[in-house]
Amino acid sequence: HLTYEPIKPIILKPNLPVMLNKIILKLLKKEPDERYQTAEGLLEDIRYLIKNPHNEKFILGLNDKRAKLNYQIKIVGRENELKVLINKIDLLKENKSSFVLIEGQSGLGKSKLVDAFYEKILVERIEFFSYKCSKTTQNIPYTPLVKIIKEIFEKNLSKKSKKTIKDQLIEHLPILMNIFPFLKNYYKKVKPSIDVVQNKNILKSLNLLCKEIINQLNQLIIFIDDIQWADEDSIDFLKSFQQQMKSEKILFIFT
Repeated sequence: HLTYEPIKPIILKPNLPVMLNKIILKLLKKEPDERYQTAEGLLEDIRYLIKNPHNEKFILGLNDKRAKLNYQIKIVGRENELKVLINKIDLLKENKSSFVLIEGQSGLGKSKLVDAFYEKILVERIEFFSYKCSKTTQNIPYTPLVKIIKEIFEKNLSKKSKKTIKDQLIEHLPILMNIFPFLKNYYKKVKPSIDVVQNKNILKSLNLLCKEIINQLNQLIIFIDDIQWADEDSIDFLKSFQQQMKSEKILFIFT
């Protein structure tokens, strides 16, 4: 299992649903953090597959939770990098956004460093969200944003906050609904845009949505692992956000 790629089940059983084939392969991933982290995450994907058997493009693991951390993490040789990350919290408190890229070859402890950082800042009560990019979603627009913002809406925003977002972004919601279909569950009277939207308008809507979410959560840290596999649209958004939103309480960490 650790040495060879498993044969795709759909090759052995051609009539197997495409997404069931992908679910099985995700369960067999060589790297533990690329598999399902919880039974709940797996069950949610199976339930969605049963309800939508012909949808061959839905993103796996959107409802999978980040595994609990080992609260005795020891970092050897990366104390300086850990200190840099911790110092970014002071900028966060000063309403200054930060972008940090942690470079290094696979297996050098980049993700472990971020886990150690998270452990250090637990007392700060800062909202922390993460997403791991992969080759399989590289061509799906805004995949990291969809996962993270969906989780925020489901678990972190009150009804009052969601209403505030609607009031502040009512003109932008039709555009945003095309990127985040789950928003229809919260704003049922708003119809998605059917017009072709220019990229600059999409980026403007995304920036405003993120700004409003930050306002509601106060402080926010987003960790995107394996950023080299992120889709081009997400990269364009991150560049735009970095240029236009320099006075927001958000810290982006990339590896």
